[in-house]
Amino acid sequence: MLIVSVAAACGGASVPPEPPLSAMASGPSACTALVPSSAAPPAKAAAANGKRRVIVVSIDGMRPDSYRKADALGLRIPNLRRFLAEGMSADGMRTVYPSLTYPAHVTMVTGVRPAAHGIYNNFAFDPKAKNKDGWNWYARDIRVPTLWDVAKAHGLVVGSVYFPVTAGADIAWNVPQFWRAEVPEDDKLLALLTTPALAKELATQGIPLPGEHTQDRERTDVALHILKKHAPDLLLTYMEDLDTVAHKKGPSSKEARETLEAIDVQLGRLREAAEAEKTPTTWVILSDHGFAEANQRIRIGVALRKAGFVKLDKKGEVESYEAAMWRGNGMCAFYMRDPKDARTKEKLLGLLQGLAHDPKSGVGRVYYDHDLEARGGFPGAAAAIEARPGYMFNKGFDAPMVSPAEELGAHGYDPESDDMAASLILAGDGIRSSGESLGKVDIVDVAPTIAKLLSLDLPSAEGKPLTKALGNAPAEVK
Repeated sequence: MLIVSVAAACGGASVPPEPPLSAMASGPSACTALVPSSAAPPAKAAAANGKRRVIVVSIDGMRPDSYRKADALGLRIPNLRRFLAEGMSADGMRTVYPSLTYPAHVTMVTGVRPAAHGIYNNFAFDPKAKNKDGWNWYARDIRVPTLWDVAKAHGLVVGSVYFPVTAGADIAWNVPQFWRAEVPEDDKLLALLTTPALAKELATQGIPLPGEHTQDRERTDVALHILKKHAPDLLLTYMEDLDTVAHKKGPSSKEARETLEAIDVQLGRLREAAEAEKTPTTWVILSDHGFAEANQRIRIGVALRKAGFVKLDKKGEVESYEAAMWRGNGMCAFYMRDPKDARTKEKLLGLLQGLAHDPKSGVGRVYYDHDLEARGGFPGAAAAIEARPGYMFNKGFDAPMVSPAEELGAHGYDPESDDMAASLILAGDGIRSSGESLGKVDIVDVAPTIAKLLSLDLPSAEGKPLTKALGNAPAEVK
């Protein structure tokens, strides 16, 4: 059995406010050194001997109702229905706090919550807005071993297509999610971050890189190339279009339904190719979070500025701050410039409590530091707030604080909310073919389940394998 020792550097240490991840180790991955070297793997798992492959398809923002109530919604999703009938599925999957894409995806591949793995939000912490809306793209910031770490340590081949937080990851065939301007010019930078041999192959064959300006069909094209040419034991794929459309048009919109139907076509392409490869394949089809309808935005920075927690320069940019906001759609966390400043913290909490008691503010619940600790999110934060139903947080310090939003859908709210429930379907080799429900599950159980299917061990994970769904899972690696 593979034993991975997690050093203190990869634990849930307290987070200094600027930047909150400054204590991270350097190099391609903060935890690569914690996994035995792949130069002499102790044993190859069953998949490496041609017995099993696992394909993970993350459909960003897919709600469980999409497959639980497909008929009522009028959805034409034959491939999802087939996976559903042939395997087992969750009525809903509890996601992480906050219910955002990047923290959830890292939990999918580590089995621990954000406070432990180090990716607390989509955006990098940037109180003075110097990072130009930079996201947490880099795998080096993950503080615990990932599935790709332990897979490589056992000599398995991993492929990844636009999966979040994989820039610089030690993945054999990798196109990470990364962008700056969401235009074709980004392809030049994405090519530099892609596995060099893979970038060359794609260019030679005229297969576009799946940048932020492309669609899920292009992401599937790259996944098909990796599948056919490199026969990965673990393939991580990411479908982004549903989340994009659900934000713009709303999760219940006609456009969102049509987008999921288009994604279903891409699932069919992947399944057809995998079946042609003749390798027994397990499918893990899931989402990172659910979605809620929302059409009002809150510029919480307006309240911070008026209360004196933030001072702006003549250009309207942050010159100094006593409390910085770290927003994420349906929620917003607050970090103190000086965590020991009890008087300023008390003043901040008073402001947030007042907003929460004012229905016109759009602010709902206040989460205190002990609430955040219990939910495994935002260690070191003074507090966090959640938007009321129908509201979302946005950047900016100019009045009005509340105004109509340009988008119609949001997430990031309490993971206990039914609207935030994520999806999970397991099917194929090693999964009980019953079409039955797994009930409600937790996202921390995904990584241990995948590890079990590949005969790997992930001892740092909080979750456990979903044994109810597992059939002929291979024996553990000795």
